[in-house]
Amino acid sequence: MRQVTDIKNVMRLKYLNAFKNLRNTTKPILVTGVCGSGKTWIVESYISALSEEENVNVIRASLDNPKKEENKEKKILALAGEKYKEDLTNIILIDNACYFKELKNTIKEAQGIGIKDIFIISSNDGPRIKESLAYDVEEVNVLPYSFKEYAVCLNEGGESDIFASYLKYGGIPENVQKNTENIAYRKDLTEKIFQKSADIRRGCSNKLLRKTARYLALNSGRAVSLRKMARDISEGDTLTNDKTISTYISYLEDAGLIFQVPFYDASKKEMLPNKREYFFSDHSFMTDLCLDEKIPDLDKLKNITATELKRRGYDIFSVQHYGDNIDFLAKKSGMKIYIQLVSDAENKEEISEKKASMLKIRDAYPKMIITPGNASSADADGVLFTGIEKFLLGSQF
Repeated sequence: MRQVTDIKNVMRLKYLNAFKNLRNTTKPILVTGVCGSGKTWIVESYISALSEEENVNVIRASLDNPKKEENKEKKILALAGEKYKEDLTNIILIDNACYFKELKNTIKEAQGIGIKDIFIISSNDGPRIKESLAYDVEEVNVLPYSFKEYAVCLNEGGESDIFASYLKYGGIPENVQKNTENIAYRKDLTEKIFQKSADIRRGCSNKLLRKTARYLALNSGRAVSLRKMARDISEGDTLTNDKTISTYISYLEDAGLIFQVPFYDASKKEMLPNKREYFFSDHSFMTDLCLDEKIPDLDKLKNITATELKRRGYDIFSVQHYGDNIDFLAKKSGMKIYIQLVSDAENKEEISEKKASMLKIRDAYPKMIITPGNASSADADGVLFTGIEKFLLGSQF
């Protein structure tokens, strides 16, 4: 079993600071992210820190099973009224918000009795919740551990090759704590994601959700044709079409399991609206969905890079330039960088091909090739070579 430091010592400052910056907001705070990413723990940590400065009264509200707890929502409101304390900072923490059918009324009544600090935690239905609240919320989206956070967690445990471990096990916080060799826990987590999506959507098939997610895992980082995907998935009692597949992909996006990266045609300087790739919020899901298949390390590295760029606030695009493809174009605050990934730092042919495709785009923006390992250099053409570990641990870009 891998040794790890206590998860509570891995302070996720980005998110805690986001809550601090929203301290005086009058809007509810919607906390979204895939199941297991640590949403509830982060909110509880923030409230714990706040309680050291103010007298805090926390009112917790959660529905675990919508079919068995149809009347519990009204009871929660009554309980909130009973627990409200006028002389304290009252905070209501609504967990599993996707199961609340009258969330807008729940929030309105909580505000009516004087509760201003409202945290809404949802794993599977963030877009619908925002729409139901007329987008009058502040959203904080929580991603699983970055490699930097993972390294902090394992450093004290004496891990000799931390990145190899991260590549294998991923960054789901509970995976790190529960010994990720335990496949049963990881299967339970993915099943929970699918079951929640099925619970809150009439007629949603758990089986088709799983098959859709598995197909995307096997094709992560590649352009996806919805019609081909529908044909490949349709077999036996699972018959589907491209419109249904598009809907199910949107369910997986709502769950925080995947996100899409659109294509940009650099030769025509225009977006390609019907072409996109999909990546997972944590690469461990790719492995867990395909236990009978080996996911290539390069696919995982590409997924890790896409997630890290998203975590750092970049808008991400896959690039098509005449007959060439560039893995990523990342844009933020007027800055752009082109990124290619290679599977082997010693494979000169692969590196030369990836480099040439970027240099054909004649602009002044930085161009980077990310390789396995931890080396860093620049060549005579100004192309940056950065090891994946250095990229993930560094602050450049």
